Amino acid sequence: MKKKSIKTGYLEKVKPIQNRVWTDKEKAIIYTLRESKVPSPEIAQKLKCNITQVYNITRLMRSGAKHKCFCCGRKLTAIEMLQKNFVKACNKCKKAFKKYKKERRLEAIEKGICCYCNKRKATPGYVSCPKCVSATHRRRVAEGLCGQCGERPPHKDGATLCEICLRKNEARIKLKRG
Repeated sequence: MKKKSIKTGYLEKVKPIQNRVWTDKEKAIIYTLRESKVPSPEIAQKLKCNITQVYNITRLMRSGAKHKCFCCGRKLTAIEMLQKNFVKACNKCKKAFKKYKKERRLEAIEKGICCYCNKRKATPGYVSCPKCVSATHRRRVAEGLCGQCGERPPHKDGATLCEICLRKNEARIKLKRG
């Protein structure tokens, strides 16, 4: 069987960044390449990431395509299949994971470290480190949402905040200036 190559132009849409938060589009591109028999080392080299990341994304996407929970492997119900994200999980595993994340987050806040990466010291008065805040902001803006709240689209073309967040920031600045 002839091996396919990356030279199809797929990966021009994926930016090579270390420590990235993978978007659903990027996961779908990697999964499509793996299903079309492009070797993982070639994808990892092009994206400047680990082969393990490529394998994990492929595994999680494959389980979602087979309509199985990625944790326990149980067949998903019709309601669970309607999940928007590519990585699908049954309700039992979702509840357990949600509980684990909440406990981990509270522990990190008590220790004074970032509750997202659990590595770096949190900015005083906040629960996350500067690096995680900027990564979250970049991801939200790339998805076409407000960089601060992530709920609404930006106010204008080229802006990164929605109208409500802009007004909140303006009010906060006025209070600081007096």
